[in-house]
Amino acid sequence: MFQDRDVGDQVYSLPPLEYLGLVESINGNTHDHYANILRVIPLRDDQCFVVVGSDGKKERHAQSKTELVLIQATDKPSSVAQQATLTLVANAFHFATGRSGVEYKILANSLPVSYVYGDYRLVYPDRTLNGSYICGQINTYLQARAKVLQEMSGDDSTSRRIRETMGGQLRQHRSAIKTGVYSKIPVFSWQQSLQFYSEERPLAYGFKSSFLRAVQRKLDIITAHILRKGTVHIDKLVSNLPVSTYERLEYLLGNGLFYPQRIGMAYAWFLREYHKVQAVYKKVMKPIALPFNRQEFDTFANVILDFVNS
Repeated sequence: MFQDRDVGDQVYSLPPLEYLGLVESINGNTHDHYANILRVIPLRDDQCFVVVGSDGKKERHAQSKTELVLIQATDKPSSVAQQATLTLVANAFHFATGRSGVEYKILANSLPVSYVYGDYRLVYPDRTLNGSYICGQINTYLQARAKVLQEMSGDDSTSRRIRETMGGQLRQHRSAIKTGVYSKIPVFSWQQSLQFYSEERPLAYGFKSSFLRAVQRKLDIITAHILRKGTVHIDKLVSNLPVSTYERLEYLLGNGLFYPQRIGMAYAWFLREYHKVQAVYKKVMKPIALPFNRQEFDTFANVILDFVNS
């Protein structure tokens, strides 16, 4: 039976980077659980499983649902995705809201890996790029990362559309930071020092849809930019680009104008506060408004704003 580990309330008083380290450790253990569960699935030598989203970035809270992707290099028919879905359901695995099973990506076809569930309206290159390998053929995982990086940085119309979409997403998240509203839904309040969270409609995901997503998308845009400039070769990023947001900050900004640890500290603070509101929601299972420390918020919000506006 799948066991999803939560943390006690006391951890939300930990210093941000210490909290982040704890979360990454817990997520790593959870990935080992996934591998154990999926070991019974007979994978071909061109297939692998990758966990994506906050779980892939090693920053998932137990309240969040996990999304798993089966990646296959060739276009040979396979029923592995269906088998994996049934196996996970049998182990009390809960899929992300609105998803009924394991996503299936085939690298050999012309459909961009950057499209989620093959939907051209859902353009998220970071989903696969920053996903964590679980089991199977590691070369297929690396091929998928390479294909995403090519899609992000190419000169064709699809690549241009992907970059334009990422830019639009960043503008939405920046707007949410400034207004506290995302997709017409209040997610936090500057005036009241409250963070809003609800998994009922209207959905509200607090600092996730504002500060956290803004940093993530900015890093994706920086990644595409340095590839297009020729600052770094795709092959190097395929092997070396970390999946966790904090480590990506260190990797991409280490020689830049920003101090990655300062931005990382701010990111970790918002992640801790977002997890805190998720933890409260998990107890009451109804929409909530949770106060946050305004002085700390102002300090870290300005750090994030300076970064995503640069």
